[in-house]
Amino acid sequence: MKNWGTKRNVFIASGVIAGAVIIWDYVGNVRWCTWGGVEHYNCLDTLSNIETLFFFIFPIFLLSLITFWMKEEVFRAWWNFARWMLPVIVLATVLIQFMPSNRGFFNMDGLIYLLVLAPLYAILILGSLWKIVRTHQKLKKA
Repeated sequence: MKNWGTKRNVFIASGVIAGAVIIWDYVGNVRWCTWGGVEHYNCLDTLSNIETLFFFIFPIFLLSLITFWMKEEVFRAWWNFARWMLPVIVLATVLIQFMPSNRGFFNMDGLIYLLVLAPLYAILILGSLWKIVRTHQKLKKA
């Protein structure tokens, strides 16, 4: 079975998905959910919820860009951490989507997202940077 967790595959997949999310947002959910001159909020809510599920891809793309030109061991150390953190973030995002919304920015209710997802993203980003720097320094000393 092919290993999809290689530097190249993670970099390309995260770049393609990040690009698709940017295009999706640029084209605009409003354009897709407006017909008859009326914005249909159920459609906007659904598309916005789907878009929110893919926010995790931006830090993954940037971190894979950082590790792309480093040694394979640095990528492995980071990827072993990130691949366990990603399902936690996605699961938390899905569970938050079931909560009632007041139609905040990107359909995000500020407080619950701040209290739940901000620490998870902070753990992902800071933990990843720590793993990358620590492994890179170990390899430089060796």
